[in-house]
Amino acid sequence: MGVVKTDAPKPKPAQAEEIVLVDTLPKQDTIIAEIPAVSLFTGHQLKPANQTPVKKTDFFPGWITVLLLSCVLIIAYLRASYPKRFTEFFRAVLDMRFASQLVREEKVLSQRVSVFLTVVFLFSSSSFLFLVSNYFNIQLFSGEGFLVFGKIALTVFLLFAFRILVSELTGFVFNAQNEFSFYNFHVFLFNKALGLALLPIIICLIYATAFPQAVFIYTGIILFATSYVARLIRGLNIGLAKQGFNKFYLFFYFCTLEILPAAVLAKIILRYTA
Repeated sequence: MGVVKTDAPKPKPAQAEEIVLVDTLPKQDTIIAEIPAVSLFTGHQLKPANQTPVKKTDFFPGWITVLLLSCVLIIAYLRASYPKRFTEFFRAVLDMRFASQLVREEKVLSQRVSVFLTVVFLFSSSSFLFLVSNYFNIQLFSGEGFLVFGKIALTVFLLFAFRILVSELTGFVFNAQNEFSFYNFHVFLFNKALGLALLPIIICLIYATAFPQAVFIYTGIILFATSYVARLIRGLNIGLAKQGFNKFYLFFYFCTLEILPAAVLAKIILRYTA
């Protein structure tokens, strides 16, 4: 039999179903509310100290370490070469009668020991004042670094030299040369003790970084105040012990040459620390 071919229609492919997504949510108008921005930097109590940027100097310059090492070597030399004078120095600081005995015997320690201890006081006190001015951002003199330290050291030297000169002149006017000379001896005595006491404070400021710097700063300030008060008490005892000395002159001297400069210095410190 033969095969008969018929042109039968081919089945059409099924059309893909169209998927229509209908938004079933009701349409609403979008309202954008403007919320005012609240600044976190308003209403604080931090007040600017300067209107322009102030350059921060290095708090621990290397030359202070050299000065401290020099002071330590000087103390070691005095302790090894003049142990007796060194012991008499500390005893004279604590005992006024022993200091009077040294003056009467013309054993004012020794010239070399006295000069070296004065140098230690000048270096340590000037270094501490430099660090205090740096800590409180007080511009004492123009310049920076060692130049400022040199100006502070020169100012400290000139102030004490002027105070000693005026004190000796006052003793001549009031006919109390011996008493004022004895008082000046105690001034130098307490200054030398202060210079030794400030050395560990400065060392801690430089190397004891784990502790707050403010602790050592205020400890040094307390040492300054303690030395000053002790010096005043010695001076009052010397003045009151002199028979026939006018107490008004004593009061006038201490108010003009001792209390007034200290009050001005305290006002300056409080102005920058308050």
